[in-house]
Amino acid sequence: MNTTKSIYTIVKQETLPDAVVSIELEFSHEGLLPFRAKALKKMTEHAELPGFRKGKVPEAVLIKKIGEIGLLTEAVEMAVEETIGAILLETKVKPLVRPEMIVTKIAEGMPVSLTLKIEVVPEVTLPDYKSLAKKENTKPKEIGAVTEKEIDEVIAYIRKEYAHREMHKHDAGEAPNHDHGEIAEADLPVFDDAFVKTVGEFKDVADFKNKVKENLTKEKEMKAKEKNRLAIIDAIVSKSDMVIPKTLTENELNKMESQFKHDVEKMGVKVDDYLKHIKKTIADQRADWKKDAEKRVKIDLILHTIADTEKIVLNQTQVEAEVEALLKHYPGADRVRTKAYVESMLANSKVFELLESIA
Repeated sequence: MNTTKSIYTIVKQETLPDAVVSIELEFSHEGLLPFRAKALKKMTEHAELPGFRKGKVPEAVLIKKIGEIGLLTEAVEMAVEETIGAILLETKVKPLVRPEMIVTKIAEGMPVSLTLKIEVVPEVTLPDYKSLAKKENTKPKEIGAVTEKEIDEVIAYIRKEYAHREMHKHDAGEAPNHDHGEIAEADLPVFDDAFVKTVGEFKDVADFKNKVKENLTKEKEMKAKEKNRLAIIDAIVSKSDMVIPKTLTENELNKMESQFKHDVEKMGVKVDDYLKHIKKTIADQRADWKKDAEKRVKIDLILHTIADTEKIVLNQTQVEAEVEALLKHYPGADRVRTKAYVESMLANSKVFELLESIA
């Protein structure tokens, strides 16, 4: 490719492994002159050298200090910054992150050669996802009926929790007592109409059991729904084709590491102590998580591609309401990132609703 511009020439464009595109450029000497002037002005304004006040260093002195090549390198960076939009538009490259610039040839009074290496938004080749979704949706779904044993287990748990709280009761100014033995049957509250009314707004034991049954039924239905969604997306992932950029995998691994540390610290254990106990390092953990991280990235890319293909439109009133709710809960969160997160979650939900509706 040899498209000549007044400032730069695109010499070569090449697709590399790991969703990276390489663009070789040449900036003309004449085209860089205005940027050299801008770079010199900027550097002069911020320069601090012995014997001169800040911003008062003579240009000749500054150039002698940094060298013409140093000044030219700054000029090239400014030129790339200004022309990158046109370069990406011409090459039809969709960057995932800021391009990496590598200057390959630079000399005073000569054109400058450089290479831009750009991680790009990967292209996802989808299978017939509607047929795959239909196949999973038509499989028989077994949602077992709630048993008396399951209801009794919920009741036993609530009675035990109530007894545990009673043992921890203390007067104002006293430290709570955690020094108690096993909770015996005699410690448990009597399960009767009076007790269930202290748990919540229940008329009697029968009403309580009915509500527990309803909740357990909903829980089983939700688990079946999640299982079906997982089966659908697994089927689509297995037949999709894409190259995963390293940046996306690293970002997902960073999220997993952050969650891991949060979970460990929540247990009251130091992360370093926990890692010593399991005889692993964070690097070991990240290696173990890599496969799952790559799958999460694939799922995210697939859901976004389907959302684009199906032209899914979000209700902005709903988006803003969700954003405000999150910002209220996390007041220090960045609004732009929070909105992007909400839009992604709502779009993914709509994609799943579409897929599970195909019969």
